[in-house]
Amino acid sequence: MAALAAPESKLYKGAAGDIKGVGGFNVLGRVRYGYGAGFWEEWYIQKEDGNTAWISEDEKRLSLETPHDITEHSDHVHDLSLSDSMHFGDTEYVVTEIIDAECEGGEGQLPFRILSGEKIRYYDLQADGGLRASIEVEPDGEIKLYTGSLIEPFNLNI
Repeated sequence: MAALAAPESKLYKGAAGDIKGVGGFNVLGRVRYGYGAGFWEEWYIQKEDGNTAWISEDEKRLSLETPHDITEHSDHVHDLSLSDSMHFGDTEYVVTEIIDAECEGGEGQLPFRILSGEKIRYYDLQADGGLRASIEVEPDGEIKLYTGSLIEPFNLNI
């Protein structure tokens, strides 16, 4: 796999830091996804409590997301359109973006094998109060849900 260009970010593989209100973390690795309008980074982190999560960074916007079960909604994902809504728990999310992306590469410790050139469909969803969700449809048909919230840049310390 080709080496990834250095990110334009405060984050990097091996970085240690903290997020106000969340606590400390270490960056274990990253994945870069490209699409027609550019690319975004997914930073795989281990929090101080031992749990892992992802920090998504797109155009200097950061969000912290953790995986959740999507079994009850999986039959409806392929029918989603922009502005459609979905409920996860008590929260209503609205689809704000649908992207067909390509994995440009990855580095570090990651919870899955990286395949450069692999195509993945992403659904970005937003809710009130800075809450976010993303749904990924993998090439093998597996559907993954991640939920979380925006991180204000001044709340992220490296």
